[in-house]
Amino acid sequence: MPNYAYICENCHVRFEEYHKITDRDFTITQPCPRCGEFSVIRVPVLSVFWVNEGACGNAANGYSSTVGDSENWKARDRGEKEPY
Repeated sequence: MPNYAYICENCHVRFEEYHKITDRDFTITQPCPRCGEFSVIRVPVLSVFWVNEGACGNAANGYSSTVGDSENWKARDRGEKEPY
C-alpha cells in the first residue's frame, strides 16, 4: 500500500498513513498524533528510486546505456584506443 503524508493545520506536525490507492481521496481516518485534531491536509510525497550504474546512462559523465559506448568513453578517459 502506498503511503500518504499529512500535515496538521493546528500544530504543524507531519505524519504518514498507508492507504489503498482506491482510498487515496477519502478524508483522513486518524487524528493528529500530537494534538488529536482532525484538521489535517494531505501533502505531496516525493518518491525515490535507484537505478544501477550503467542501466540508463549518465550524460553528465559521458557514459551511455550501451556497453560499447561506455567502454569507448572509458578508453578515451584513459587515453587508449576505443575498443568498439
